[in-house]
Amino acid sequence: MSRTSASGGGAPSRRTITAQLFPSEATTPWSDLSSKQRRAVLRQEESLYTWKISRSTDAIYASKCESTVYVTPSLDPHPCSECDALYSIHKFQVAINRPMPDETNMKYVPKAYRCPELGEIYLKYKGVRELVEKDDGRSPWLKFAQRVINGDFKSETLLGMVEALVIKSDRLRKGKGLQNMKYSSTFTNFCNLLASTSTRAYQTFRRHFGGQVMSNIRFVVCPLSFL
Repeated sequence: MSRTSASGGGAPSRRTITAQLFPSEATTPWSDLSSKQRRAVLRQEESLYTWKISRSTDAIYASKCESTVYVTPSLDPHPCSECDALYSIHKFQVAINRPMPDETNMKYVPKAYRCPELGEIYLKYKGVRELVEKDDGRSPWLKFAQRVINGDFKSETLLGMVEALVIKSDRLRKGKGLQNMKYSSTFTNFCNLLASTSTRAYQTFRRHFGGQVMSNIRFVVCPLSFL
């Protein structure tokens, strides 16, 4: 279920369905079909699913599910005979045993097999749809997030500063104070070093990124690892 955004499976291939619905378009590439033809193929495909995926119940059902099974109150209900029979279907076995693709390869999934509506809803839930849609290639924020995920940035000090800034803004947005904020050890060491070099510079830094109050700062000699 986490491998695909499809709502089911087991139907004939789209090329087969296209040939059945539009014999003259049997060899026409999917991208060259009209939007009306593609919609008809997709609807027919869904009507021919052997199994259907229910994400709201975290379950997979046979399209011909019997809906009701009878068991004694002391036992958990078992799958009906139609759902249980899915395990004997080769296509179903192939689907559930296919290795999970690496996330970096998910972008190569053909658009024809994606569900853009689910993707848009997810982005809205996560609050990042506007960031993605407004990215014009010049904004550094989406690039920065992608490079952090890819592990391109190795500096724990830099990431600690960004983390502290995010936590600080989140707490302020919720109306919370900055007392008892937890900082990474690398970020704390950097703050100690900055305050030891210049208390004024540290106070300016702290107003933007957060950090311990001066009374909690340990004045240290700069270690070589920070040079």
